[in-house]
Amino acid sequence: MSEFFDYLASFFKNDERAAGDGYENSMLKPSDNARYAPTGSKPEFENSMLNRGQAAPKRRGRKNYGVPYKKGDVIGNNYEIYDVIGRGGFGVVYKAFSRSMGEVFALKTFRDEYFNDNDKKERFYREARVWIDLDRHPYIVKAALVEEIDERLYIAMEYIGPDESGYNSLDGYIKHRQTGLTQLLKWGIQFCYAMQYAHEKGVKCHRDIKPANILISAGNVKISDFGLAGVFDGKAAEIAPDKSGNHAGQNSGEELFLNHEDMSAAYQTMTGTIFGTPSYMSPEQFLDAASCDIRSDIYSFGIVLYQAATGGTLPFKAAPPGSRLEDEMMRYFNEMQKLHNETPDPELNSPLAGIIHRALEKKPQNRYQNFDEMRKDLEELLMQRSGEKLDPPRPSGLEIWELNNKGLSFASLKRYEEAIEYYDRALKSDPSYVTSWYNKGLSLKKLKRYDEAVACFERAIQLDPKYASAYNSKGHALYEMGFFKEASDFYDRALAINPNYLYPMHNKALILENNGELEAALAIYDKIISIDARYYVAWYNKALLYKKMNRFEDAMTHCNKAIEINPNYSDAWITRGTTLNAMGFYEESFECYEEALALDPDSAVAWYDRGISLANMQKIEEAIESYEQALAIDPKYVDAWFNKGLLYSDLNMDVKALQCYEKTIELNPKDADAFNNIGLMYNKKGEYAKAINWYDRALTADEKYYRAWYNKAIAYERLENKSEAMNCYNMAISLKPDYASALNNKGLIYYNRKEFKKAIEFFDGAISANHSYAKAYYNKGLALDSLESTGPALEAFTKAVQYDENYIFAWYEKAVCEDRLQKSGNALLSFEKFLGLAEKSQEARYAEYIEHARHRLVQIKKDSK
Repeated sequence: MSEFFDYLASFFKNDERAAGDGYENSMLKPSDNARYAPTGSKPEFENSMLNRGQAAPKRRGRKNYGVPYKKGDVIGNNYEIYDVIGRGGFGVVYKAFSRSMGEVFALKTFRDEYFNDNDKKERFYREARVWIDLDRHPYIVKAALVEEIDERLYIAMEYIGPDESGYNSLDGYIKHRQTGLTQLLKWGIQFCYAMQYAHEKGVKCHRDIKPANILISAGNVKISDFGLAGVFDGKAAEIAPDKSGNHAGQNSGEELFLNHEDMSAAYQTMTGTIFGTPSYMSPEQFLDAASCDIRSDIYSFGIVLYQAATGGTLPFKAAPPGSRLEDEMMRYFNEMQKLHNETPDPELNSPLAGIIHRALEKKPQNRYQNFDEMRKDLEELLMQRSGEKLDPPRPSGLEIWELNNKGLSFASLKRYEEAIEYYDRALKSDPSYVTSWYNKGLSLKKLKRYDEAVACFERAIQLDPKYASAYNSKGHALYEMGFFKEASDFYDRALAINPNYLYPMHNKALILENNGELEAALAIYDKIISIDARYYVAWYNKALLYKKMNRFEDAMTHCNKAIEINPNYSDAWITRGTTLNAMGFYEESFECYEEALALDPDSAVAWYDRGISLANMQKIEEAIESYEQALAIDPKYVDAWFNKGLLYSDLNMDVKALQCYEKTIELNPKDADAFNNIGLMYNKKGEYAKAINWYDRALTADEKYYRAWYNKAIAYERLENKSEAMNCYNMAISLKPDYASALNNKGLIYYNRKEFKKAIEFFDGAISANHSYAKAYYNKGLALDSLESTGPALEAFTKAVQYDENYIFAWYEKAVCEDRLQKSGNALLSFEKFLGLAEKSQEARYAEYIEHARHRLVQIKKDSK
């Protein structure tokens, strides 16, 4: 950014040719993006496992979007992939073996191509919340654990393998006509028990009931896929409006997505959002899935029963889409909607006919009103057919490991208070359950309840003195409390137990960096990388250190390596951008922030740094918009308020600038930069006394704030108070001995007092501080010329135009010296250069010098003949 003012010395010097420096504003504040994540709390949480070990650090970044993990891949150093067992919508399900729990799971996550789609990711998070809230029920697929690995959420669900017939869902039994009526009635009753339970747990509507989502395990029903329940139901379904005013998943026009395999659909209309599988959707679900309730699921289950009773025939069936063209998809969707709304369900020769007919009533109020009602009719029919009666499922409490893992699941969703409740329940059952003490400590630490967290880690250490993770996490809690030495001691104790434990190494490096021991910190990161070359956070932190040391090329190399390992690591993209910005590559840095925001649109830091790049590219209005985005995310982002004010000042929008500076001060009463820049605004209006008052307030906030002393000195000069000005320059120089502008201006005071030798001493000081400082060379030349040292004066003026070839007065003085020393050829060229620049400027202050230059040119040319 340019300075607010760059006045010539004529404002405050007797010799109008002498060049002083103007006020200094506080420049754009770069972001402090030294986020050394993770900062020691990893392994974030421990699940209960057969043989408790260390959870591994995050490792794997995905680059080939859309390509699933394959057999033999390992996720998070825990889940060994056996197979891909399902893809649909935006999710993918793997058959995976958990090394930590010694069990095979169906591991569900969102597909890679949706990693940057925050709407899809949020839907998956809502599904995870539904699974956690469901607890355990014998007729619902159990979610063992929800955890985050490499910034991606995974749900480890009970794996239901095929039985001896090769089927694991009702879909297989129906298609192969393997379902007798008695068995179907039993499964229907189990289904009703499960759905009523889910409803009581807050699931308003499943919305995707179909045979493929009704799994069969050991002869019992297991309902799966509560994904669409999570999209809309309960607190998890509160979808905030986006920036356009629409709600997530709701467009202003129509948009249709159909999966050709099972014809499942996501369809946005002007009035609502539709999700589901059209063959099984109730009439109201075609209008707006969000408004559906449990009676819509009853309708869907009626279709399932119809299929089962008829050997697989659907009651309503349109010709499937002939292609994936939108028109053909819309044709199919509209025909299915019409069939469900208008066509009566076909006559059915089955004992289930009455139950199915009531379930398939077009109006919800005419159907069963809940699954208990439906179950009673199914039970009555079962009694008539076989004399059997199914006992209600017996409620069973969660075991200790399940309580711990439920706590872990809540923590993965950042619901730390609820996580702590479940850890406490586990500890109530077994006060010596060390894993829950540890995990509780981590959740408390996330809530910044450090004293309580430390107490939990201490209890874990008492129960297991070899628990390295507990020592490390206690160290990190102490670090957050400001006890750095004590933190380092606990990191050492963790390393004594496990010398290759990356996190305490990592955390020791942070302490060394805070102590200014940068090379020692780099050495630790090198050791970490030698142990695990794919530990991208170590590469990233090395990049931050190199950037701090102004070793930008090294910083870029290490940022690039971190991104190569994990392309989804937004912080690395941000740091790559700030490094490029520091190197002057503003457009390239801007592209990095765009990448970071694609990964995390809610990153206030990325929006903030994006603003800096735009400002450096002189795209001021766009930069202001970027700061506004940062402030929309974090209204207390002090530096964003300040930089926004600075840019308004550049646009001469002083009222808005003042508002931003006042907001900065409200948030940080010690922000000396803001006080300083308000002072500059009063200088700009010529209200120097008021300006000095604001500089004094800046110095109250920070007595070592040299810019305020400097600007205060200039304000005193405007008021013709040279003595106070000199005192202020002296203070500025004492705080910053290489302060070139202050040294130059102090030299000018001596120059105007005609103390030329003293003046030269300070001009030389300014030149030592800044070897390309054209003004200081020029002023030194004037002082030397006043001492009649024409040769040295010429050398100084020559240096001035060397560093600033458009320095008009320097060319004039250079010409005069050359003329005086009878260097006519050089003088001729210098006078011509001066005239070219001075006449182009059309400034009145050059008039008498132009006249003299023209006169001397005529004389030099005449004499040369």
